[in-house]
Amino acid sequence: MRIEVFTVEEANRRIVEIRPWLARLVETKREYERIQGRIDVLKLAASGASPGNPDAQELAGLESLRSQLADKISRGVAAIHRRGCLIKDLELGLVDFYALAGDRLVMLCWKIDEPEIQHWHTLDGGFAGRQPLNPFDPGRRRPSVLRVRVAAGFRDSRANVGGQAPAREPGRGPRPPLPARERDRVRRRAW
Repeated sequence: MRIEVFTVEEANRRIVEIRPWLARLVETKREYERIQGRIDVLKLAASGASPGNPDAQELAGLESLRSQLADKISRGVAAIHRRGCLIKDLELGLVDFYALAGDRLVMLCWKIDEPEIQHWHTLDGGFAGRQPLNPFDPGRRRPSVLRVRVAAGFRDSRANVGGQAPAREPGRGPRPPLPARERDRVRRRAW
């Protein structure tokens, strides 16, 4: 598996590309949920009804529409994921981008109602762990195009790719380690 690591600027450019797609997906998801609610009601109403019953016919049509919407959502999510973005919550329009902060792999976090990337969080911190980009600005400290290849067997306990850890800023204290699932698997490689 290969993942793309973004700077803040690169992620903001990618947002311009995916925002219309994501907006359509959010609306499609809302429609899907509306249809699903109606299907749940009709299943009760049409329980034991003959196939010619109007409720049973409407139920069949809505189940077909639900299937089409699910396919559309699945294709849209896959298209956005192919662009290196991770949709975390389709109802909120929440998207994450991998980024490097020193030797740590972190996530740049964006919601569809935000004009640009304004937050980041650790890999296991999630939306609840969002922090403003400043003063810690992970994406702006790295060269423009980096890719990360997940490689089994990488044993550096700090996931330090370059050999020696970068110098710490005064007063910042030790950097928390990567989560175990990433620490042993991440190796950075310029593509």
